[in-house]
Amino acid sequence: MFRGRGAAHHARARYGARQRDRGARGAAAARRLAQASPGDRARRNPPPTVRARHAAHRHRATAWSPGETPAPSLIFDYVLYLGCLVWSLELAYIENRFQLLSGKWDLYLLVTACLFFFLTYRFDNRFVLSLALSSLAGWFGLSISRWPSHQDAAYRQYAIIYSLLVIVAGTTLQQRGLKPHFFGTYLNVAANVLFWALLSGVFNRKDQFVWLIFLLAACGTSLAWGITRRQFAFVAYATVYGYVGLSEILLREVNSDTTILSYFVFTGIAVLVMLVLIARQFGREN
Repeated sequence: MFRGRGAAHHARARYGARQRDRGARGAAAARRLAQASPGDRARRNPPPTVRARHAAHRHRATAWSPGETPAPSLIFDYVLYLGCLVWSLELAYIENRFQLLSGKWDLYLLVTACLFFFLTYRFDNRFVLSLALSSLAGWFGLSISRWPSHQDAAYRQYAIIYSLLVIVAGTTLQQRGLKPHFFGTYLNVAANVLFWALLSGVFNRKDQFVWLIFLLAACGTSLAWGITRRQFAFVAYATVYGYVGLSEILLREVNSDTTILSYFVFTGIAVLVMLVLIARQFGREN
C-alpha cells in the first residue's frame, strides 16, 4: 500500500515539474517578445491574413519555364489531373442533357484536346498530356466515323497518320527545347497506336502479309530504340506486339484447340521469361 502511494506521489511530482518548466519557458518567451521591437514582433507573430498569404504563395503554381519545373506541392499534379477528368465528365453530361452542339462530339474533343495541351505545358503535367493525346485521337476517330465507306481501312490509315504526327510533334518540341522531357510520353502513346493499327491489318485477311512486314519493321525499330536508349517499355512493345502478329499468321490455318493451347502455353511462358530477364538486365545497368 505504502509503495503504491509513493509511486503515485513521485508521478505527481514529475508532472508538476514538467508543468513548471513549461511555464518558465513560456514566461521567458513572453519577456523576449515584450522586449523586441514592433518589427520583430510582427515577423515572429504575423497576423492571420499575412500567414494565409504566405501559405498561398508556397502552394501556388511555379512560373512557366520551357524546361522541367517541379510541382508546387505533392498533390498538385493529381488535383489538376482530377480536374481535367471532371471537366470531361461535365462536358459529356451537358451535351447529353442540353444538346448544345447537336451531338458533334468531335468539336468537344478538339476543344478539350486544346485545353489539355495548354494545361500540360503551363503546369508541366504528364498525366494531362496523356489526356490531351487521347482526346486528339478521339477527335481523329469521330471525324473519320462520318465517312461513308471503307471505314476499317480509313481508321487504320488515319491511326498510322495520327501516330506519325504525334512522333513528329514530340520530336520537334524536343529539338526546340520546349518541355523536352515530354518526348517519352509522345513516343509511348504513338507507339501503342501505331502497333494497334498494324495489328488490325495483320488480323485482316486482305494484304495481311504486307501488314506483317510493316509490323515487323515497326517492332525492329522499337527494339533498336529501346536497347539503344535503355528504355525497357519499347523492348516490351516490340516483343509483345510482334509475338501477337506472328502468332496470328502461324495459327490462322490451325483448327486444333489442343495445338493452339499448347502453343500459347509454351511460347507465352518463353516470352514472359525473356522479358523478365531483359528487365532485370536493364535494372542492373541503371
